[in-house]
Amino acid sequence: MKVVRSETTGLATANICTLPFVLPKSASGAEFALLRTRIPRMPFRFAREAQATVGQLLWDLYDARSLVHLCELLSGMLDAGTPIMEAYYNGYEFEVCAMGNAVTLDADLAAALGVPTVLAANQCYTSAIDEEEMNESAYYRFTVEGMNVHGHYEDGAYTQIVSEVRQDEAPTDTFTSVDNSRGFSVRVTVVRKDGTVEQLYVDNDERITMWLSIEH
Repeated sequence: MKVVRSETTGLATANICTLPFVLPKSASGAEFALLRTRIPRMPFRFAREAQATVGQLLWDLYDARSLVHLCELLSGMLDAGTPIMEAYYNGYEFEVCAMGNAVTLDADLAAALGVPTVLAANQCYTSAIDEEEMNESAYYRFTVEGMNVHGHYEDGAYTQIVSEVRQDEAPTDTFTSVDNSRGFSVRVTVVRKDGTVEQLYVDNDERITMWLSIEH
């Protein structure tokens, strides 16, 4: 058995989670196993545009990795260096306070947070949130590109999908090469709870790593 490792950054992959592998010889008939990964956490809530408004000013939201992180993003919305709101989550209760101006939230965001769409100036609002219920991600999907493989078997045929695991689970699946490629990549995407497949975003300076074993 031989172990191979790939490491790269978001800058090198155009900010998507894909890891290239180059093998010393052709991989026809070889069996691969996913051993270990170091990749970003799945988004708790995916990025969206125009999530908050004050007058004519609009703010977008990046991927949030947890409800606490979402609170940090909301509190980081600034108008001339001053927060437009402050948000908190203590593990069971969410609170958001508008600052000196009324804040209009995106309707879906407000519904998810259990607060009014319009937050009155200098007012605070609280709600009880089930963090797991609000979480939009279901599991990671690992797909081989650039080499034909026997991955998961679905609807009477093999696919290029080689593993699907939840957050904090280690991938343990195996797959077999069926061509003579020496180079391929493994792309990691996120499947939402509604079945939508999303790219897993990687920051420019963030390092991602994957280890595979190979047996011929």
